[in-house]
Amino acid sequence: MAAAATLSLAVFQARSAVHAWDTWGPRARAEFDPVFGTFTGFQLAQFAFGLLGVLAVTAEYGTGTIRATFAATPRRGRVMAAKLLVVGGTAFVAGELLAFFTFFAGQAGLAGKHLDVGLGEPNVLRAVLGQGSTSAPSPCSAPRSA
Repeated sequence: MAAAATLSLAVFQARSAVHAWDTWGPRARAEFDPVFGTFTGFQLAQFAFGLLGVLAVTAEYGTGTIRATFAATPRRGRVMAAKLLVVGGTAFVAGELLAFFTFFAGQAGLAGKHLDVGLGEPNVLRAVLGQGSTSAPSPCSAPRSA
């Protein structure tokens, strides 16, 4: 649900910018960032990933199955490292995929006024990769075509 909401917000934000573009002043147009604007809803997905991490760590403690886990593998560091690799790796891949889908969905919405940018523009690929792997959105100074 968080991924669908993130994608929907990206498309909504892009279409909103396209419809309002003609009413914006020169300063608002100059400050418009076509990459950062499409990632405004990404916090929903980041919240869901954080919740997944909390559930992955606390679920065994809540049910008491952590005793069996530590009986089978007494080294807690290995257990936590395995959880980190599995949950973290899955969240990383899912986050990167969602970042690219969100980027392309937003750019498709911005294409109506030729406000879209491609991955080859300066700093765009870095911003998309960073968005998928971090918890804080990072603005990008990508040029846009007017």
